[in-house]
This record gives sequence, structure tokens and C-alpha cells, in this order.
Amino acid sequence: MKAQRLEKLEQQRQSLERDFHHALVEALRECANGRWGLFERNKGLLPAHLERRSLPDWVTKVNDLGEQVTTVRISLGYEELPALVRLDALRRVPNAGNAIGEQRQAQTWLKEIENEPSLSLSPEGRGDLTSQKD
Repeated sequence: MKAQRLEKLEQQRQSLERDFHHALVEALRECANGRWGLFERNKGLLPAHLERRSLPDWVTKVNDLGEQVTTVRISLGYEELPALVRLDALRRVPNAGNAIGEQRQAQTWLKEIENEPSLSLSPEGRGDLTSQKD
């Protein structure tokens, strides 16, 4: 790939990851406040065409940005974004009667994010959001 194209893709990746991070935090707040959908605990209860229509906008935004981030990272040869890996893993947890609910999962993840107020993108763009000290 040409250097200009790589630089443009890298800038796009950084922008998309920032947007994804902000959308994820917004979605986690919604979920922590009792709204369902982010962790897909009720997935499969409705027919697929109705399920898509019933998704809240904030979940759709996270999903769309996640797909875009993954596409750009793959084209650059980077690993999958760790926040996306975690979200996918939490979505795959079986919906058992004693499973932690979406609200509590969102609260826990938000606390982790809030405990790291200086999160920023890793300089080489290959890792997760990493803490940088000034």
C-alpha cells in the first residue's frame, strides 16, 4: 500500500476508534440505567426482521461503528480492537437464570473505564486504548 493511503487509513482508524469508544460509553450508561439491548440478552425472542427494528439507536450505533473499526483494522493488518472482543465475549455468555444482568455488566465496565480517566489511543495504533502518563 502507498504511504499516503496507509496514513489516511490510520487516521480513519483512529477517528473510528474514538467514535466507537464514545458510543460504547454512551451505550454502557444507557444500559447501566436499566435499558436492555447492548449485551443481546433478549436476542432470538423475536423474528429477525422485528428484532432489527426494535434495537435502540445507541446499540445500532455501537454495532455499526464496531463493524467499521474491524474492517479498517483488518485492512491495516491490526488485531481486533480489545473492547470489541470483550463486547462480543459478553454477548456470547449463555443467558442462564443466574447470569449477571446487562445492567450490572454495564455498571462494572463503566467503573473500569471511569477508573482510567486518561485513556487514549496507543501511539502505534495496534493495541487497545492504553493509559498514557503526561
